[in-house]
Amino acid sequence: MSCIIDKFISQCIKNEIITPDQVAWLRYGLELRLSTFLVLVPFLALAWYLVGFSTAVLFFVCFFYLKRFTGGYHANSKYKCLIISILLELIFLLGLFPKLNYLMDILVNVLSIWTVFIFAPYNHPNIHLTYSERIALQLGARRTVFLLVVGSIMLSQIGCQKL
Repeated sequence: MSCIIDKFISQCIKNEIITPDQVAWLRYGLELRLSTFLVLVPFLALAWYLVGFSTAVLFFVCFFYLKRFTGGYHANSKYKCLIISILLELIFLLGLFPKLNYLMDILVNVLSIWTVFIFAPYNHPNIHLTYSERIALQLGARRTVFLLVVGSIMLSQIGCQKL
């Protein structure tokens, strides 16, 4: 994967699409998108198997919508990231999801709001967010988690807990 990214970056510099000081930013973005795609397929398949297609798709749409503003945890290696991600997905889908009821839904939503309000966005060392970018992402993350929580409560109220 690194070899393909290196060739692509070299072509971008050669064709003056980016400057050499933008290499770290482009590398990070390409690695993130490529690894996300390569992991998404098996994760979606696992979630589909465990909880059904519509629930799996809804989970991933909400997850990626929120992650757009929050950034998220970044492990030290791609393998550690994959293992931690699989464990978290299994904990959620096998441990938490079957036990969701009204009280558990409220607790999960409160924990989600607290986590986003306290920690988001995560400023990864390769991103170099400016103060104004960080504030914009922070507001976007807070607005997004609020919308997702309201949506969750509305779906819960109309009986769509397990789509």
